[in-house]
Amino acid sequence: ALRGNSDSSLFSPPVNCKCGVKLDIVLVLDRSGSINLAEFRQEKQFVQDFSNSFDYGPLGANLGITHFNRITWDGIKLEEGTFKENIETGVASMQCCDDRNPQKDTDRCCCCGTAVSSGMRNGALMLATSQRSTAGKILITLTDGYHNRLYVGLDGNGKPEGRDPACRSNEVQDCRDDLVAGAQFVKDTIPGVTLYAVAVSDNADALMDELEVIAGGSSDRIIVASDFARLPAVVSELVSKTCDENAKPCGNCCGLCTCGTCTPVSGCDERKCFQRTKGDLCCTEVQLVGDDDPCKADTSLPKCFHYKCNPQTGECDGTPKEIQPRDEEKCLDFFCDETTGEQAEKPFERETGEACGPRCDITQFNVEEDCKDTSACTVPECIVDPADPTKFKCLQKNLTSADCDDGDACTEDICDPNKGCQHPPKDSPFTPNACQKEKCDPEKGWELIDNDPEESNDDDKCTEDKCDPRDGCVNTEIPPPKINECQEAECTPESGWVVTDAPPCDDDDECTEDKCDPKQGCVFEDIPPPEINECQEILCKPQTGWIVSELPDALCDDNDA
Repeated sequence: ALRGNSDSSLFSPPVNCKCGVKLDIVLVLDRSGSINLAEFRQEKQFVQDFSNSFDYGPLGANLGITHFNRITWDGIKLEEGTFKENIETGVASMQCCDDRNPQKDTDRCCCCGTAVSSGMRNGALMLATSQRSTAGKILITLTDGYHNRLYVGLDGNGKPEGRDPACRSNEVQDCRDDLVAGAQFVKDTIPGVTLYAVAVSDNADALMDELEVIAGGSSDRIIVASDFARLPAVVSELVSKTCDENAKPCGNCCGLCTCGTCTPVSGCDERKCFQRTKGDLCCTEVQLVGDDDPCKADTSLPKCFHYKCNPQTGECDGTPKEIQPRDEEKCLDFFCDETTGEQAEKPFERETGEACGPRCDITQFNVEEDCKDTSACTVPECIVDPADPTKFKCLQKNLTSADCDDGDACTEDICDPNKGCQHPPKDSPFTPNACQKEKCDPEKGWELIDNDPEESNDDDKCTEDKCDPRDGCVNTEIPPPKINECQEAECTPESGWVVTDAPPCDDDDECTEDKCDPKQGCVFEDIPPPEINECQEILCKPQTGWIVSELPDALCDDNDA
């Protein structure tokens, strides 16, 4: 996968379409002895898939292939890689080894080290043969290990070669400097060249320092496959990266010319707020404002809003059009007509039944003269004169309980003629029993609430705690559990009833077997005597149990000497 964010590419070639960008590409392939026969076939498949991803010709891609281990040699010269047929033939004819690299191991291809620096130098010399000054120049180096052969010059065939033996332990820095010199040789020989590194390794982090040198110092141009079997899977990423970074923009669209069509570039999509100048990848954008704002002319948007293009989102942000407030004197409401987007009006009727015109207002009257009242339970109000609907009159209105409502359900709302609105507390309508309490909530009023069961808890687990509506808390002893003759039960306040085994049965008599019967209790059965012969006798004592003893010989004396 691409090192870093593989989504950073702006361009992905269209499906079933080859990259038609004008490029000179040289593949530099590792052919060292660390590659076995199976891995070479996978490397060859990678080359076939990569080469099949381009259109070739004078206005398309040209492809050359060079190989390296300690020495370097050409596979397809750049001037030969102008036509698809030449490239297909050249790739198909790639062998694991050739005459210059005799096979030394039946399971391996070539041998003799990894001279990456020499391989890159030979790739640069091949790119230098290109006659196309306007074509992009690409050098792609594939390797599966460290650079370990110092460049010593050109061999008898005029090809760069590495030194034997490999870099010694005290030459690690020399070997790295040699690789840096090789990459610099490529840049000096081919100005503007783009370098890519393709690594086959399950520990690419250890190679990363060398890979960045091979990729010209750009970690974004390093592509890693963990083994040769996964190498073909990175072809599409390498092709996309190569096409993207070296493509020339079209002159008539915002994107790239591929397959004869303009392919838009992701990340700079068309936005309503901007006008775009054609001719580069992410077309130059100029924000449109004022009368040029496209949202003003968008007839698909709801008409009762003023719109302005949002440069952050590219969407039209709308604010409601201002509408004239209600005209109380003319009895008119105003609204926006969604069909035209213009203000429209509609009449309304007053709830009081008044005719349209000036509203009835108590401030028009001198209350002290026109409708004075000494009661604290009346308020002056303006009403339409029943005798003449075009006139108003002052009238004292009696306050109702609703007028005196203080919003507290625990108080009465009454009016005292001398004091005005009064709010004495309401009496509870309930008679709670011994297990209840009464409470008044300002929002709900009086309500009954059951006592907390914990109030009846006497913290004694030998009693059952409950509340009796008449007597209140009652703590009744819990009866003992059923037990058999071999058990006993005890109740403590902390744990309640606990059943345990009774003490073992023991009659202090070793001549009996002691056991407990769940129904009878302790049972003591005689232990049967052991078997004895004719020369023995037995006796059972409570202290010892059965004792076997030998009869004395004198009992058997027949007095016959």
